[in-house]
Order: sequence, then C-alpha cells, then structure tokens
Amino acid sequence: MPPPRPAARRSRPTRPSSTPSSPRVGEAAAQSSAVAPRILRATENLRTALRLKLAQGGIGEDRLTAIVRIIDEAAAAVERV
Repeated sequence: MPPPRPAARRSRPTRPSSTPSSPRVGEAAAQSSAVAPRILRATENLRTALRLKLAQGGIGEDRLTAIVRIIDEAAAAVERV
C-alpha cells in the first residue's frame, strides 16, 4: 500500500509591505488613502447603478451602446485629469 499523500497546501496571496520603500512612496500612499474613500464610493455607485439597470432586463442595443459610451468617456476624462 502506498504511503498517504500530504495534504495540499494553499498558497496565500502576498501582501504588500506596510512600510514604504521610499519617502515618495509613503507620500503617495498617504495621499491615496485620503482620496480612496471618495473614489471607492463613486465606483461603487457606478457598479450599483449598472447592476440595477442590467437586472431590469430588456436593455436594448441602443441603451447598451449609450452606457458603454458614457463609461468610456468618463474613463478618458479621468485619464486627462
């Protein structure tokens, strides 16, 4: 009888270090943590609006195209900031 196989180990995702590698990284992290809640709120609002719209069903090609265009325009506007 063969020996029992060892249990498979799950690899854990690596976590970023809590200590910044340079002062500039620390400054960027401080700035992003101050802004992140507002961006998170806005993106969650968008996700919720999209989920609700799609859950209604019967979304036509015209409306789908309009929604995609609006999202693409918003992404382009963010890139320009």
